[in-house]
Amino acid sequence: TYSLTGTDAASFSINATTGQVKLLTPADFETKSSYSITVNAKDASNTTTKAVTINVTDVNEAPSNITLSASSVAENTSTASALTIGTLTSTDPDSGNTFTYSIVGGADQASFQVSGANLQFKAGTTLDYETKSSYAVTVRSTDQSGQTYDKPLTITLTNVNEAPTAANFTSAGLTAATALANATAGTLAATDPDAGDTHTFTLVTGDTINDADNGKFTIVGSALKVGATPLTAGTYKVVTRATDAGGLTFDQAQTITVS
Repeated sequence: TYSLTGTDAASFSINATTGQVKLLTPADFETKSSYSITVNAKDASNTTTKAVTINVTDVNEAPSNITLSASSVAENTSTASALTIGTLTSTDPDSGNTFTYSIVGGADQASFQVSGANLQFKAGTTLDYETKSSYAVTVRSTDQSGQTYDKPLTITLTNVNEAPTAANFTSAGLTAATALANATAGTLAATDPDAGDTHTFTLVTGDTINDADNGKFTIVGSALKVGATPLTAGTYKVVTRATDAGGLTFDQAQTITVS
């Protein structure tokens, strides 16, 4: 009859009659590369023992994960040439493996390329948070034996404050009879790429042609108002400035008509 003792005996079973030895759980070279057991054979009157080492041979296994060192890029970053987003690394049960990377899918795969282990936006890609704030791409890691692992990745754009692009004036339609001191000549509203941005409005000088009548008006909030002196019929020129919450500005010449 047969029995087992030794350091790793608990990992095996043995058929007492035939001596067939079985491993109880799957072998994993990376966890344990060899087992030590002692086989005991006993007949009617004698026992003999033998120490046995069972070696586990390594089998190449597929990568099990892909990580990207960075997954966001500030909008408006130049893509005159390919823009590196981050570096790809693979997790693999086999130590010492080497990997190559490729793009294999994702809704936005046409915007990406891989250079070595770097995931990149292709040259010429427009990075505008207000138009598109995230991108989906699937990357494949292939080890030196051809085993693969695919992982979907999301690349996000971070919003960057952008200057207003207009300081629009809507006339209140003043007449000579209504253009009194403090009367509202119209309202100002900014156009801005950043949704939800807030703006303040001021009169600015420095444009000798278009700011000729700045002194005849004031701004209260977003309202352009007649100053302390009533206006007569005619046209007046001012320059207004829209300043966003981040301090970026846009100046625009305005013409006010008093009929």
